[in-house]
Formats: sequence, structure tokens, C-alpha cells
Amino acid sequence: MTARIEASPPVLELDGIRWRAADALDAAALEDLAEVGSNRVLFNLPGSEAEFELRIDKPGFRVAMICARDSHVIGAAATTRRDMRNRHVQLICSFTDPATATLALAMYVRHLFWSMPFNRVHAQIPVIDGAQAYVELMGRIGFANEGTVHDHALIGGRPHSVIVLGLLRREFEAWIEVNEKRLSL
Repeated sequence: MTARIEASPPVLELDGIRWRAADALDAAALEDLAEVGSNRVLFNLPGSEAEFELRIDKPGFRVAMICARDSHVIGAAATTRRDMRNRHVQLICSFTDPATATLALAMYVRHLFWSMPFNRVHAQIPVIDGAQAYVELMGRIGFANEGTVHDHALIGGRPHSVIVLGLLRREFEAWIEVNEKRLSL
């Protein structure tokens, strides 16, 4: 996957990793990421390039961003299910290789916490093939396993349990101080 040359400038950049706002012209790259492993099912991503094009920055796919290293797209992330009263948001993401995406995901989460008044970011990951790589990725930046909700997600007509992971702003700030001070403000 190659990043578009004419795309918007990076919002965040560190160690060659660049996050920028996604737009409808990124639908093909988002579709390619969804096709990697179990990404589409894990995060209930749109079912086609056309659906991505229609959903970017709409409810269920907000703060959509593309992550590139060199000229290659390596990931994407967005938020869904905002609750401003309780100041939390659900994270959805996809990476070509979750094992190498720690800094990239930390940069996106930093962007969420410092650009909006959220207190908590959470994810719900179905217990299916490919899930463990994302559970480990999120754990590496401080997400805590908050438990399992049994038979919560319907996938392929069958109920599946989901692992709930959560990260509070103060926990992420503490993680930054120990692990990646360059993300501090």
C-alpha cells in the first residue's frame, strides 16, 4: 500500500511514522488494510471500498486517520460510539502488522486525548483469530483488560465473546512518562 502524494499534511510525525487525516480518496488504502488478517471482522470495518468512501468522518468512523511509514500505509484508526457526557470513545484500528505498531497506535491515542476532552478510550475486540495481536498491541501502550462480555458480538450469524480494553487519560499520561516522553505536551 502506497500513501497518496497529494494527501493532507501529517498531523503527527515521529521516527518516520506519520498520521494524517483520512478522506474519501483513502478508501482504497482503508479497504486494503481491512483485508489484512482478521482486521475487518475484529473492528467491524466497512465491507468495501465504496462503504469506506461513504463513512469517513461520519458517525461510526470519526477522527479517521491514515498512518504511513516512508511511502507505505501501515495503519488506520478512527473512533466510534462517542459518549461526551461520560467523556469516552471507542477505538477502531487496523495495521498491516500489529506487532510493530506500538508507537503508531500511541501517537493516535495521544492525538485523541489531546485534541478532545475524552477521559477514556476503549476497544471491544471479538475473541476470534487475530484478536490476540491487537490485545497485546493495546496492552503495550497501557490499555487494561477490563473483562470479557460473553456472546456480545454477532459475527457470521454466531455470537462471540468480546474482550473489553480501556485506557484512562491519566493512565496514558503515566505510560508516556515511562515509555515515550516525546509524546508529552
